[in-house]
Amino acid sequence: MASIVERNNSVSVVYYYQDEDGNKKQKWETVKKDQLDRSEIEAATGKRVKEKTRTAKRAAAGCRKAEVEYTQNKGTFIIPKKTTVKDFLSDFVSLYGERKWGVSAYVQGRNRGTERIIIGNDGSAWYTKDHYGSFVRIK
Repeated sequence: MASIVERNNSVSVVYYYQDEDGNKKQKWETVKKDQLDRSEIEAATGKRVKEKTRTAKRAAAGCRKAEVEYTQNKGTFIIPKKTTVKDFLSDFVSLYGERKWGVSAYVQGRNRGTERIIIGNDGSAWYTKDHYGSFVRIK
């Protein structure tokens, strides 16, 4: 179960999870202004800019809350931890079976940039910072 907490000008999603050792941990994820979709801000018409941003933060927090609860209930929740790219890729591919994806999550109306991670048929992993111009092997 996750909840949304508002303090001053910030909106956070708060949830509990069990770490790798079985200890109960609390995680706070604060929604940052630069994470907001422009359409969410524009949808909050008729309000001052500060209120529009707060409404958009609430909407983004609601989406994240739903995602956390869904993945926890489904059993695919990834425990927050410091990890290497190699370990992250291994976990991600085992859960989702993806072969190719962008480093940054796609946000409507924003350019995805040039960074990519590619998984080869043999399980090798490659990073490109210049949209497939050059590659660095990471696994």
